[in-house]
Amino acid sequence: MKSYQVAIKNELYKLIHRRKTKWLIGIILGLSVIGIIGIFIIQNLTSTHVVNASELATWLLQQMDGLILPLFVTMMTIDLFTGELGNETIKNTLLMPINRSRVYLAKITTVAIAIVGILLGMFIVNVTVGTIFFGVSSMTGQLLATFLAYLLTSIPLILISILAAMIGLSFKSSSSALTFSIVLYVALKTVGLFVAKLSIFMPTSYMEWYRYPLTSNTSTQMLLFMVAYIIMFISLGILRFDTKEI
Repeated sequence: MKSYQVAIKNELYKLIHRRKTKWLIGIILGLSVIGIIGIFIIQNLTSTHVVNASELATWLLQQMDGLILPLFVTMMTIDLFTGELGNETIKNTLLMPINRSRVYLAKITTVAIAIVGILLGMFIVNVTVGTIFFGVSSMTGQLLATFLAYLLTSIPLILISILAAMIGLSFKSSSSALTFSIVLYVALKTVGLFVAKLSIFMPTSYMEWYRYPLTSNTSTQMLLFMVAYIIMFISLGILRFDTKEI
């Protein structure tokens, strides 16, 4: 267990100190700030009502969880898996006294921690900047519901990252893995949009599951599908990682 914890700390250290990770986080938080300022300017200069201030943070999340967040999470995941396989730096990780399955799980856990951290960072930035421009009373009306929305978004994003990790193991270059992942994501999204009966089965269709009451049948069904996909993709990923020549 201790070796597994050490592996997670090692992966977190590598992820945090990568320039690409810093850029991705900076872009995500920057887009959030730009979105809030843009809404403030539009509503004050044109007297056009775009969104209620109390729902602003959740609205910004909805604008980013369809494509931007999944794309950035996929890039981060593929860099941690396919990137290290491509430049063969993963050999250093395999020198640790830990089997391949735990190395794979340590990387998945690291990405999951990063996803939760990014979403919490977005929540703090959006609420803070929103408070500056719209006032405390406007931003705190639905604070708990907003926090819960950001937290629940981590589950479908973790699912996307696990799928990206599994796909990435089949490619030798990060660019090829990223391109295939994007095409697959768009294809599954498109099928889900045009064939409503199949949308519940698409692992890309759960990004806004937080919009349903947690006690509803739809929310429960989506959660069960996500858990099932996560277990299946992790199992397939471990099998692929254990048998892959490195």
